[in-house]
Amino acid sequence: MITHRILEDYSEDNFRLFAIHSNVEDHAMAYGLNGALKLRMKRAQSDFDLDQHVTFPFFEWKDELQDITWHLICNSSTTREIGNPGELFPDEPRLNRHYLIPEFKDADYVLRTEVAEEMETEEVLTAILAIPHVITVYEIETATLKSKENLIF
Repeated sequence: MITHRILEDYSEDNFRLFAIHSNVEDHAMAYGLNGALKLRMKRAQSDFDLDQHVTFPFFEWKDELQDITWHLICNSSTTREIGNPGELFPDEPRLNRHYLIPEFKDADYVLRTEVAEEMETEEVLTAILAIPHVITVYEIETATLKSKENLIF
């Protein structure tokens, strides 16, 4: 007899999300976060695959002392597609923009922290706001997030 197990929804809020608005490149944002929060994030070996053709630049670091895992992901990715034969300009490439968290399209980056215990959110927000070229940063409420499944990696 086959038994099906239904796993609990990934709604256990053992992670925090921060939306970062900034116009700097992804490597510069990772460098700024490393300096401001005393992290050592590095670019992952491979980008985060949301779909077969949609990837997002991905930086990560596991803080063994404080038992916190940090992930910096770009919230948007652009893909290039060739037009369909029935379109006005079939040979022109078309750029499509995809979002990791579509509810927060204005956010340029998402900082995800996996924490074992409570962390001081205000300290993190203040440190990120001190980074040059960061326009604003705020915490995303994970309980009401519809695209939470995009953050499973």
